[in-house]
Amino acid sequence: MLIQISAIGQTLMPNPANEMTTVSLNVNKKSDDTRVELIDGTGKILEVASSITSNNVELKTADLPNGVYIIKVIYGDKHHEGNVVVQH
Repeated sequence: MLIQISAIGQTLMPNPANEMTTVSLNVNKKSDDTRVELIDGTGKILEVASSITSNNVELKTADLPNGVYIIKVIYGDKHHEGNVVVQH
């Protein structure tokens, strides 16, 4: 399943995730202030991908317990969020 995160074109797949999920970014210029965060239900940041140089960012979910997690994409002064379900 492909999940659209925001109007500026981030997508998240697969959802539900097992081993890994990929965030596809549709932004013209990636820069040092672009990052993707994987956040648990308590608000704890579990993984951060920064210094992004490609349109796809892979986040490892293999070691996470089953549940719903937040994917936060930060681009300049904007941010967009979506949910990913981890199911093993």
